[in-house]
Amino acid sequence: MLETYRGMVYPWECDMFNHMNVQFYVSKFDTASWQLLGQIGITNQYFSQENRGMVAMEQHIKYHRELIAGDLVIIRSTLEEVRSKSLNFKHRMYKALTDELAAEASLISIHLNTITRKSCEFPADIRAKLQITQELKP
Repeated sequence: MLETYRGMVYPWECDMFNHMNVQFYVSKFDTASWQLLGQIGITNQYFSQENRGMVAMEQHIKYHRELIAGDLVIIRSTLEEVRSKSLNFKHRMYKALTDELAAEASLISIHLNTITRKSCEFPADIRAKLQITQELKP
């Protein structure tokens, strides 16, 4: 799995029960998604030059352990499935100091033509990079 996020839980991210509010899990997983895409070759440069984008179609989050202010957090991510127009990937969020699994997210993201606003296939070179990355999955 690739490391796609490293940070901490800030007090202002906590709710009235003193644990990280769900909106910040989503935010950290979103940051991890962009890091994952960039690390596997789907970059901002590609998006702007090719008029392409990625949009979330589905997201599921499972919470295992609460996070509180001051907890250090690491997210590790992997591609689960590569399709002609979409990617399925998984993020796992850990308490950095104990390596305890805090939460995990499964996502489906669609490759988009930003002019027509319709899904489109990945070009052959990107698809090849995605296949290689998926094959490297443990």
